[in-house]
Amino acid sequence: TCTLAIHGGRAKCPSGSLPAAEIERHVVDQVQRISTDVELRAEVLRQAQAHVDAELTSRTQEQRDLRRELKRFHSDVNRLAGSGQSPDVKAEKSADLLAKIAQCENQLADCRQAVELLEAERISAADIEAVFADFPALWDSLAPREQRELLHNLVARVEFNAAAESIAISFHAVGI
Repeated sequence: TCTLAIHGGRAKCPSGSLPAAEIERHVVDQVQRISTDVELRAEVLRQAQAHVDAELTSRTQEQRDLRRELKRFHSDVNRLAGSGQSPDVKAEKSADLLAKIAQCENQLADCRQAVELLEAERISAADIEAVFADFPALWDSLAPREQRELLHNLVARVEFNAAAESIAISFHAVGI
C-alpha cells in the first residue's frame, strides 16, 4: 500500500496498491544488486571475521579461566591428601573437589568444541565471493519458505510512494 495512504488516508494516494508479487520481485532484484557490490562483500567479510574473532577471544579467555580453576582444584586435592583431617572429612571434601574437577573438565571440553566450531565457521574472501558470485542461482535453488526466511532476515522495511513512483527498501544491518 502507498505510504501516503497509510499516513494520510486513501485519498492522499494517487494510485492504488501494488501487487505483492511485483514488490517482492523488486526487493529480490535489489538484494541481487547488493550481491554485486564489492565494497559490501568486503564489509560482510569484515563483520563476519570480527564476530568470529570476538567469540574466539571470549572462548580463549574462558579456557584460561577453566584451566586456572582446574589447577586450583587439583592443588586443593593434593593439600587435602596431606592434611591431618579425619578420613571421613577428607573423603567428603575429596568427593566434592572431584565433582568440581569433573564439571570443570566437561566445561573445558565444551569450550574446546566451541572453539573448533568457530574455527570451522571462519569465512574467507573466497567464501564470500563464492556465495555472492551466483546469488541468482542460490535464490532459485531455495524453496519458497527459505526465500521468505531469507528476505525476512535481510529486509527491515519496504516503502512504496506512488506519488514519487518509488520503492525504498531498508535492510537489517546484521542481516546483510
